[in-house]
Amino acid sequence: MSEDPPRRHLREIPMVYPPPEPEQVTVVAGIEYAQAATGPLTLDLYAPVRTSPVALPAIVLVAGYPDPGYEKLLGCRFKDMAMATSWARLVASFGMVALTYGNARPAEDLDAVLRYVREHAAELGIDGERLALWGLSGNGPLALAALALAPRGSFQCAMFSCAYLVDLDGATHIADAAKQWGFTNPGGFGVEDLPADLPILIARAGQEQDPGLNHAADRFVAAMLAANRPISCVNFAAAPHAFELFHDTLETREVIRQMMRFARFHLAGTSADGVNV
Repeated sequence: MSEDPPRRHLREIPMVYPPPEPEQVTVVAGIEYAQAATGPLTLDLYAPVRTSPVALPAIVLVAGYPDPGYEKLLGCRFKDMAMATSWARLVASFGMVALTYGNARPAEDLDAVLRYVREHAAELGIDGERLALWGLSGNGPLALAALALAPRGSFQCAMFSCAYLVDLDGATHIADAAKQWGFTNPGGFGVEDLPADLPILIARAGQEQDPGLNHAADRFVAAMLAANRPISCVNFAAAPHAFELFHDTLETREVIRQMMRFARFHLAGTSADGVNV
């Protein structure tokens, strides 16, 4: 009789997308970007192995939970989750740089990360003019707020997957979830505060377990369409929350590739298959 595979903690579960070969990706860990009361704050850089010193576009994987609370709940920081490291390695395998980071104060420390990346872009091998933000689940509200508050031209695009976003028209779905789960929810802005020409992709799980998440996402997409903003929505009708971890299907892999194609097109001018466009 076959035995069920051992159960893994959430922090140990990687993406279902096949990982790149180890020799495809270079990881530089522990780059100090700021100091906190508890000590240095660091970021990790994931890059494709390079044959030339060309500066590459970069995606910052936004951390919307403070590390102390996240670590208490899950046993490690967001940047050390298998989910985060496997996303970052995948981004690098598609020819872009991925950045993950630790934090103590999510909003202030995201500002510090972005400031450090732009000031040290050359030594990091990053093109500071070609940056994107990525927000997953409870990291979404902070990523979206950063886009709304940034000067025009700060980012070339943004991607959100199964993400809480922003409360519009007096709704409280995001605020209620933030109280329940402890993620940072700046709020206080609308579609009109986002750069008018900023391309945004939303990957929506049709079987999302928290109906409030999709209510807010659907309102946001509708508002973006009403304002004729560049919004792309992939409605993965059969998928649950965090489908990249728990829904191992060909469609899951295709949705992930769509996210990579979107990022590559807007950041690097190429498709996810490496063809110039």
